[in-house]
Amino acid sequence: MHLRFGLSRGVLTRRLAIGSAAALLVAASFLGPVTALAAPPEPTVTAQQANPETAKQAVVARLERVYQREIKVLEGEQTRLDKAANLATKMRQVIDKRKAASKDTKPLEKALDQFTKDVASAQGLHNDAQSILGTHAGFDASGKVTDVEQARKTLRDAGRAELQFHRQALLAVLHLRAALLDWRIQVLSSK
Repeated sequence: MHLRFGLSRGVLTRRLAIGSAAALLVAASFLGPVTALAAPPEPTVTAQQANPETAKQAVVARLERVYQREIKVLEGEQTRLDKAANLATKMRQVIDKRKAASKDTKPLEKALDQFTKDVASAQGLHNDAQSILGTHAGFDASGKVTDVEQARKTLRDAGRAELQFHRQALLAVLHLRAALLDWRIQVLSSK
């Protein structure tokens, strides 16, 4: 039998049941658990607030991990500097071969000179970071924290020098790539 609006009694009953259940769920989600309404929430205390010694140990452990990571960053920087030196040597060989073949090498020489200057600047920044970490103020010889504030300053200063190294090394590569691209365009356009 069809009721008003063309719905059968079974369909109407199911829709009312689903609607009622949904309304109850929505109402329950707004009310929350009954126990939460009965008592105010208890303040939470972090482990650092409960035990300041634990907090200091966590800070010390983090500083020691960061120190070891900075040492590894220095090793990576040295690898990049070695690769840059190899690249400069290879580029010098290409320039010499082109000169022997009576080709114009001025753009390549200019690019190599700029690259060498940029790498020398990056080397200086690497040396700064290496010196900062080498004196290891706030750390002992094995990388353990002896003074938290000095250790933070050491890591901050070394991190800044390493960031500047990264920027300078990137700049050196970008300058070299741009110069080589310009040179290739000149060579191709002259043919």
